[in-house]
Parts: sequence; structure tokens; C-alpha cells
Amino acid sequence: MDMDRSRAHIPTPRFHFVWAAAVCLLTLCFANDAMAQDRDRLRNELETTQRILERARDVVQESGSPRAAEPLMIAARLQEQAIQLAQSDRPRDWLQSFERTKQARKLAQQAMSVAAQQAQLEKRAQQEIFRLEQLLDRLADAADSAPSERAQQLMEM
Repeated sequence: MDMDRSRAHIPTPRFHFVWAAAVCLLTLCFANDAMAQDRDRLRNELETTQRILERARDVVQESGSPRAAEPLMIAARLQEQAIQLAQSDRPRDWLQSFERTKQARKLAQQAMSVAAQQAQLEKRAQQEIFRLEQLLDRLADAADSAPSERAQQLMEM
């Protein structure tokens, strides 16, 4: 009886094969699950970048800024490449897709920032032009009135 018990604990080659097959099957299941999660994450990143690109297009178009249009065009190209790479079955391509969509997002945000800065500069310039026009109007009004004694002296110099 003791002999039977000790033999029961000795693994057979069949046991090793079944154990290795089970480990491989579990590894594949987890790998497939991880790959599905990676694809979902990548899809979400691509969609987020796409929304940012659409908003950036509107902002840049409204600003009319050529300086903002350049990084936006590069961002659009990077996003197209990211979308193409995401359609691959190779995880290495997914990583490249992830990197490109992040770069595209950063450039789109940069384009919006440049457009906003240009809009601020244009607003400031308009304010300064308005202020100068008012000053010129006051100077013209002052010139039309009788010159003061001091102005008379300055003109004689």
C-alpha cells in the first residue's frame, strides 16, 4: 500500500504534457485578453486625438494663422499614419501607432496655442490702433483750435 501511495505522487510524462498544454493555453488566453485590452486602449487614444484634431482645425481655420496651420497639417499626417498602423495585427505596429497619435495630439494642441496667441496679438493690435486713432482725433481737434502761447513759441523755433 505504501508503494502505491509513493507512485501516485510521481508525475508521469503524460502529466507533464497535460500541465505544459494547460499553461500554454492559459498564457494564450491571458495574452489574447491583454492584446484586446491594448487594442481598446489604442482605439480610445486614436479617438481622443481625432476629437482634438477636429477642434484644432476649427480654431486654426477661424484664426487664419499660417503658423498654426503648419503643425496642424503635420499632426493630421501623423494621425493618418497612426490609424493605418493600428489596423495591423502586430503589437509592434500598435506601439508605433500609439506614439504617433500622441505626437499628433501634441502638435494639434500646439497649433491651437499658436492660433490663440495670434488672436490675442491681433486683439491687442486692434486696441492699440483704436487708442492711436483717438489720440490723433484729439490732436486734430487741438490743432484746429487757437494755438496756445507755448505752442506758438515752439512753432517759431
